[in-house]
Amino acid sequence: DLDVKTYGLTYAVNPNVTLGLVQIKTDVTGLANAGNKEKITSLQLGYNLGPVAAMLNVASHEDVAGVIGNDADSITIKLRTSF
Repeated sequence: DLDVKTYGLTYAVNPNVTLGLVQIKTDVTGLANAGNKEKITSLQLGYNLGPVAAMLNVASHEDVAGVIGNDADSITIKLRTSF
């Protein structure tokens, strides 16, 4: 079983720029790694260019899937278009 708690906060800097902070905490039970906790903290930046949007996500992952020491960092850049 997984008990997941998600917290998020966003702020529109101006009509084109949005900042977001997200934290996800997961308690793992019923598995071999029961009692362990996974934690993900993410900072997000979105920029609206009209028909194109750019998104940057920087995240820190601690004890992924409840495995102690299974840590990782990630940076993701996405471009999205709408017609």
